[in-house]
Amino acid sequence: MLVSKRFRDTFQHLEDVEIQFIPAVIQNEKGEKNNDFFCLNVLIKLPLLDFSRSLYLPSKYSADDALLDVKQAFYHEEKMKPYSIARMDEKWTSVIVSEDFVKTAKKAKLKGFRFNPEGYTIYTEKGLEDIREQMKKTY
Repeated sequence: MLVSKRFRDTFQHLEDVEIQFIPAVIQNEKGEKNNDFFCLNVLIKLPLLDFSRSLYLPSKYSADDALLDVKQAFYHEEKMKPYSIARMDEKWTSVIVSEDFVKTAKKAKLKGFRFNPEGYTIYTEKGLEDIREQMKKTY
C-alpha cells in the first residue's frame, strides 16, 4: 500500500512499533521523480477473525486452505485493543485499524482510504444466506 508523506507524518508515532515506512520513488516516462510516497508495511499480524460470527469460505487462491475469502468479518476486539493497526492473520490483505486511528486520519483529512465498519459486506441478505449454506457444506 502506498501512502503519502502526510500520512507518514500523521502516523510517525507508530513507526517501527506497528508500521514501517519504506521510501518509494515514483518516476514517470519523462524521468521525473517523486519521493513523497512510502510503502506501508504493517508489522503486527494478529488472529482477529471471530469465526463464530463471520462468514467466509476457503480462498480459491490457496492450495492448502490457509487463506480465507472473508465475505463478512467480525473481529475479536480485545485482541486489537493494544494496537492501532494490524494485519489480519486469517486474510493477510485485510488491515484492521482502531477507532482512534480512523479519527486521526479523518482529522488530518487524509484521502484515499475506505474505513469499513465491522460486519460490512457487499452481499445482499440473500447472498449472505447462500454463503451460510456453502459454509455448512464446506466446514
